[in-house]
Amino acid sequence: MTESFLTEHEQAPASCISPTSVIDVGKCIFIADRDEETEGKRAAATAVQAFQAFIMKFPEGSNGRQYLESIMRIALEFSNGMYRRKRIFWEAVEAAKKKRQASMERIGQKEKLGVWLKTGFHLVMFAGIGYFIVKAIFPFLEHYLADKVNADNASIAFALGCSMVFTYFKTVFMFNKLNTIDRDCRREIRGANQEYGEKMHDNYVCAAEAAQNAWKTLTDREPPLTSAFRRLLIDAESGGFEVDKDV
Repeated sequence: MTESFLTEHEQAPASCISPTSVIDVGKCIFIADRDEETEGKRAAATAVQAFQAFIMKFPEGSNGRQYLESIMRIALEFSNGMYRRKRIFWEAVEAAKKKRQASMERIGQKEKLGVWLKTGFHLVMFAGIGYFIVKAIFPFLEHYLADKVNADNASIAFALGCSMVFTYFKTVFMFNKLNTIDRDCRREIRGANQEYGEKMHDNYVCAAEAAQNAWKTLTDREPPLTSAFRRLLIDAESGGFEVDKDV
């Protein structure tokens, strides 16, 4: 439903507005009230104003006026529901991101001078143990080694190897810790994303059912199953609505 459609059907009965229009009107209200100033927002506001003007053409208290006012009320509820669910979703996303940031900052604090001194002590300890082990067993291995290899050189090389192994595992441990924090954050965001999709599904279903009832009150018959309305019902049953993924 667009402004041009309403202009072309200015003298048409209220029944020319199908129940599916409630979704179009609701989205236009959402964009007109809450989006930044863009061409899309201006177009949405114009469409809403045109629909309101179309409502006013019907006498107060007439069946057509009541039906169109019902569509407008349902569309407004749909728009408010969309806004509320988007707000809850983005609040959950921000909370997950802040939690991730706080966890990373805590790790950063722990890795300051005190911890690095402790790590350095462990490094020296492992290297020292390796050094003295080689010094102790070198006499038993000396006849297997080249003439130019002495106990000090072998011990230092082994100590350096121990320190490199320790540093490697320390780095892997830190990487896994950060990866776990990031994975937990993404899991929380996916959960919020899924909940948003489910709530929006409920929002569509409520709007669709209310619009059907308003149509049946006006016409005393089932709404026409246009392709758009059939798609709406299928989406409502399957929950196939797009949710925000850019997190």
